[in-house]
Amino acid sequence: DDLKLAQAQQAPAAPAAASPSAGDEEPEALLAKLVEIDPRVSKEDYFNPETGVWDMEGLRDDLNLGSVPAQAETASGDPEGLLAELIKYAPHASRDDYFDE
Repeated sequence: DDLKLAQAQQAPAAPAAASPSAGDEEPEALLAKLVEIDPRVSKEDYFNPETGVWDMEGLRDDLNLGSVPAQAETASGDPEGLLAELIKYAPHASRDDYFDE
C-alpha cells in the first residue's frame, strides 16, 4: 500500500476532465464503478446528505487510483525488490520499517 501511495503522489496530476472514464458521468455511475473496484466503498463516503452535494473530485480521484494497475501486485513478490521500488518514490523509507528480523 505504501508503494502504491508513493507512486500516486509522484505521478503528475492530470485534470479531472482529462479522464475519459470519469468525465461527465453522473455521481451514481462513478460510485458504481468504484464499488466494483472496492466493495467497501459507500455512498456516504462521497455524498453529504445535509447539503445534497457529491464530492466529485474525490470520486474521480479514487476511481482513477483504483483503475491504475498496481506495480506491486504485478511484481515478482520479492520483498527486497519491492522495497527498492518504494525507496525510489519515498527515499525516507527504510528496511527497518518493513522487515522483522
